[in-house]
Amino acid sequence: MSSLYGSGRLKVLKQLARTEGEKSRTALEREAGKIAAALEQETDFDTLNEQLTLLDTFAFRVPDTALSACRHFLKRLETLELTHGLDGYWSEEYETNARLISETLEVISRIRYFKVSEVLETLLSQTMSGHEDVRKKASEALHALAEYNIDVVFAGKGRGGLGISPQKEILAYLESLSTDDRLRNFDALVKLAGDLLSPNVTGTSWDYRSVTWQSGALTPTTGVVELRLRTLGLLESFYDFAPDVSRKLSVISAMMEATRMPNRGKFGDDVAQMVSDNTVHVLSFLAEILPSQPLPVMQQIEHDAYWRFYHAPTEAVSQAALRIRSLLESFPEYAIYRDLIGFQSIFHPWEGDRESQTDYAAIERYRSARALEYADSVDDGSWTQWRSRIIEFSRTKSDDLATFPKFYEFLERFAKQRPDLALILLRENLNDVRDFVIPLLRGIWGTSKRAELRSQVFDWIERDQLLTPITKLFIKSDDIDHDILHKVLAKQLAANDMYGLVQFVSVAVSNHESHPDLASSVMLPAIEAMSAQNNASWVHELWFRPELGAVVKGLSGKERERFVECLLNAPNIDFHEEAILVPIAEDDPERIIRFFGHRIERENAGLGGRDYQAVPYSFHQLQKVLEKSSGIAIGVARSWFDLDRPLFQYREAKLLSNIFPGFPDYFARKLIAMTRTGSIKDIEFVLAVLRSYDGEDFLHDVCRAVVDALPADHPSLSEVYAVIYTTGMTSGEYGIADAYDAKAKNLSAWLDDSSDKVKRFAKEAIASLTKASSDERRRADEEIELRKHKFGVAGKKAATENDSTSDE
Repeated sequence: MSSLYGSGRLKVLKQLARTEGEKSRTALEREAGKIAAALEQETDFDTLNEQLTLLDTFAFRVPDTALSACRHFLKRLETLELTHGLDGYWSEEYETNARLISETLEVISRIRYFKVSEVLETLLSQTMSGHEDVRKKASEALHALAEYNIDVVFAGKGRGGLGISPQKEILAYLESLSTDDRLRNFDALVKLAGDLLSPNVTGTSWDYRSVTWQSGALTPTTGVVELRLRTLGLLESFYDFAPDVSRKLSVISAMMEATRMPNRGKFGDDVAQMVSDNTVHVLSFLAEILPSQPLPVMQQIEHDAYWRFYHAPTEAVSQAALRIRSLLESFPEYAIYRDLIGFQSIFHPWEGDRESQTDYAAIERYRSARALEYADSVDDGSWTQWRSRIIEFSRTKSDDLATFPKFYEFLERFAKQRPDLALILLRENLNDVRDFVIPLLRGIWGTSKRAELRSQVFDWIERDQLLTPITKLFIKSDDIDHDILHKVLAKQLAANDMYGLVQFVSVAVSNHESHPDLASSVMLPAIEAMSAQNNASWVHELWFRPELGAVVKGLSGKERERFVECLLNAPNIDFHEEAILVPIAEDDPERIIRFFGHRIERENAGLGGRDYQAVPYSFHQLQKVLEKSSGIAIGVARSWFDLDRPLFQYREAKLLSNIFPGFPDYFARKLIAMTRTGSIKDIEFVLAVLRSYDGEDFLHDVCRAVVDALPADHPSLSEVYAVIYTTGMTSGEYGIADAYDAKAKNLSAWLDDSSDKVKRFAKEAIASLTKASSDERRRADEEIELRKHKFGVAGKKAATENDSTSDE
């Protein structure tokens, strides 16, 4: 067979992949060899990407050759310097080694069941890639390999009938790894083990018009039961050498997969019994290790044990969970920890009425009271013990420190009661409590030790330490120290610390009533510095504040102008930015309308970057304010028309359609007046505005006026056709055809117009829409028949080029 080249190569390879027999397999092996050679020799991104696309089509027919080629290519991509057909932004942004690696992993994933261990080894190596997209693709492929797929597990027409053999091979591979290999791939391996414990079998089926997601319960055969027990044993061994608390918690989370019932509502008693046995096994293991565990792990175990108790399928599970509760009650240190840190702890009775609502307010009151009691109990005699507790509790990690409000309350009260001890903690154990410095500072600041703390604060500032916590000390504060604030601001401006600078917004806004000067003295300089770095994160510290209106309106005219200019760099104007612009628009709508004009200029100049959007898709709050100024809006937009005509309908005109989305009568009347008294350019402006809408019926009165105003043969009449033909969003196979029919029907009212030009235009437009509707219905019918042939009808087998891929 000769080599396959040209535009039809992909189609021919698909046909060969569907063709059984030794001849087709030999031909595909030959083509796979050519692709492997290209992957070893070529450097052009497009060429390499095309080769991967071709290989993906038939890799399942030649899995050994395909996997070998992919693994060699992955190795080559580690150092390969790609070339590109077109230089510039797009090639640098998208045509990368990482993208080719992801495409290669996609090919490998398609043949995952042919070479389970080799594929597993390759995917694991990519989970440690330096590229996030590659890590994500590798993790997705690992999940696909481990999951129980209906078409793979079960036998039958079009199904693999492999049972759980892939999962057995995965488990054997994991068990064979050395301790070093397990540590090296710890996170990915734990996640993979968790996938093996899933009780669900899932899959999809489809026909020409729908996709069906299927889910069922994994049958608890002897092999399945053994697999789950071995996997739990493997995770127990992982727990023993987990290097830190976060990884210990990840192992527990993976083990909990064995305690979950299938997602499907109905399943047999044998499934429930298997899950019950596994749950007792897991809870017994956790009870055994509980006494020696760090406090955060104890908290997680309490949380998981409670929910296993809550959903217990058997009495054995309930008793195993209650045993953990009894053990936890015997640790007094944990009781203190759960009161102060316990964001996952259970404070209500486990055996309570499950239908009743938990009184979270009462729990909060209880924990606050305990926090104050603990703080008041700190004295010279108990200080050593409490110092150790504070340091240990401070090691608890969270993505959001707001999960520790009771610990904050405790620390602030402690610092108020014993500022001398709090200062010792800050001086001698700063690194240990660094994440909880703010409540300590706030507590000391209101005491007789303020002068001593102030001296220490200036020392920290000189050494560039704790700049952000020092700033946060003055958020919603009764006693502002302007000298400290300005010294910290100078440091943060010099360092371009965006997170540090944004805190000055919170300081200024939260203290606006007592210190309105902070808006101009610290907030505005901080915002301008962030804006210079194309950073608009300050918006999210400001938009929701009840003081926002007073802050913005309190700025002088020049300050307000500087303030608005800072939003020019924002990639998008969404409801956050709108909330900030509304108070200004209420006083000066033209300023805000011209603000969007400046954003359009910025986008035209390419200054905003790829994600910059000068005008949003739609407005939220701002529309209600600006729609009151239709004359100003139209006048300003008309002044822009001659400057940006090619893109006007997509930007400046889009701004008008955002302000007047419902096309109110007063807006329509102004446009009609412009068509009757204005120049041809004015009419072209009106048409550009109409084109920014979706062809709605409410545009027809203005369209009539334009048709009547223009000469009968004027080329701009084609724009009126374009306005009328626009449909916006439609649904269903015949959605566009139905929309054309509705438009033709609505245009019939034009036939009674007093203007002959309007009547003639309407007659021609109706005829055109009717023909377009007929053509669209014929096209839709052909498309439906093609989809039926390609994807089949529910309950019937499809004659499709994708059939062979189900043989993986």
